[in-house]
Amino acid sequence: MILEKISARIARWPQLYLFHHRRIRYRIKTGKIRPFDPVYYLQALHWMQLGKYQHYAPRKVTFDKLPSGKSSCASLPSISIVTPSYNQGAYLEQTIKSVCNQNYPRLSYAVVDGGSSDGSCDVINRYRAFLSYTVSEKDRGQSDAIAKGMRHVSGEIQAYLNSDDLLAPGVLRFVGSYFAEHPDVDVVYGHRIIVNHNAEEIGRWILPRHYPESIIHFDFVPQETMFWRKSIAERIGGINPDLHYVMDWDFLLRLQNAGGTIRRLPYFMGCFRAHEVQKSQSGSEVGKQEILDVMKMFGGDWHFGAEFMRAEQELKRRALWTSIQMVFGIRS
Repeated sequence: MILEKISARIARWPQLYLFHHRRIRYRIKTGKIRPFDPVYYLQALHWMQLGKYQHYAPRKVTFDKLPSGKSSCASLPSISIVTPSYNQGAYLEQTIKSVCNQNYPRLSYAVVDGGSSDGSCDVINRYRAFLSYTVSEKDRGQSDAIAKGMRHVSGEIQAYLNSDDLLAPGVLRFVGSYFAEHPDVDVVYGHRIIVNHNAEEIGRWILPRHYPESIIHFDFVPQETMFWRKSIAERIGGINPDLHYVMDWDFLLRLQNAGGTIRRLPYFMGCFRAHEVQKSQSGSEVGKQEILDVMKMFGGDWHFGAEFMRAEQELKRRALWTSIQMVFGIRS
């Protein structure tokens, strides 16, 4: 048994070498790393910085083999997912398939479209048999669509998946089993794979264990990997439909303030798609103001001063250690 574990770890080294080699080579090529500078090489080897959406040249996505857990199908909790969508027809089918192909036994899935004019409705109609609820009508934006969808699904565990993102294969069974086996946990999330418009892998974010002190200063949690219990969401009032850019951050902070137990699971649980027209890349004055408002409300350093910098550096230090452990096959 011990020899098998050692052999499995040794077999991972070529894959790990290629992963880090591609990352460093890309950074040298794009001027993001200076040759023969060990500090920059160390930075290239560890955690992927928030705001950086491409870390190496495009390649085929490789997913984790997620644990399936010990829970039987009968003991798995029901899961509800809502996909808000508006004119994302180019990506919507891949998103829906990433959910439907999970074959989770107790899934309710809603797709809420904001009245798209790009063929999204044709995509939705092709998968209507797999959906618990769907509608296409004008709404007040992404958060309003999520809130609307949540009213029509009833899972014990909830999540929302944007119409350009993807779930990792097997993640629903993994998450369902984890919640079943850890009744004290209210929220989970994991590492992130970044893909481009062609669904090719271009980067990864490796997150440390949940760090409550940093989350009040900045949002580092990959939303597409986050799942929570319906019971605690109802207690805090769910996602705020009046927010347009930081609804997931605000929601997580309210969960944390309500005493929710939050766990970062050490696996790549979803794909975030980076493309030019998405909100997180385009930016806006409304988004900047929402960020400041949330920081003020929850005690963050909205002046981006010394307290903010200390929290950022501590998170990076923890993430560096997490990345080093992953190189040696240790998931912590």
